[in-house]
Amino acid sequence: MIEDEMKNYCDETHQEEYISSPHAFLGFLKPTVIMLLISIIIYWISLAFDFQWLQINSNLHLILLILAVIMGGVSTLYVIGQIALYHGIVDFLYPNRASRNVIGTINPTEEVKNTIIYSAHHDSAYEWNLFFYLKTFGALMILMGLVLTVLIFLIMLVKTTKGGEAA
Repeated sequence: MIEDEMKNYCDETHQEEYISSPHAFLGFLKPTVIMLLISIIIYWISLAFDFQWLQINSNLHLILLILAVIMGGVSTLYVIGQIALYHGIVDFLYPNRASRNVIGTINPTEEVKNTIIYSAHHDSAYEWNLFFYLKTFGALMILMGLVLTVLIFLIMLVKTTKGGEAA
């Protein structure tokens, strides 16, 4: 439909097909939040161990910390790689589907001095509802989530590399 409409205004039109995983961008968000919450709980349990409020085997303590770092690392990798940088690091976990770009070109009639590229999403792409409903505050909440995810991971990583001592 878009190409047919563009033919009324463009000298030439064509489509480019590509493969994408549309559910991957936000689909891994729930598992990420769950992993991050579990890793935070493990971190607090490890603090209880450090202050001797809780008695657990020191090997189990270290294993739990390593597990927390792995979950925090996966969460951080997803948040930075998939959400912030738009790399498809978890796309392989979700079904692929074909999609298309429609390109229309209006050939110049005089010397070319500028090029204008007009781009839009006509599809119903998955999006962050926080942006729509909360505008700037939603963007700040997402940024805060990104920063806190990385910070929590770094704290647990430091604690684990220090041999489980309180960080």
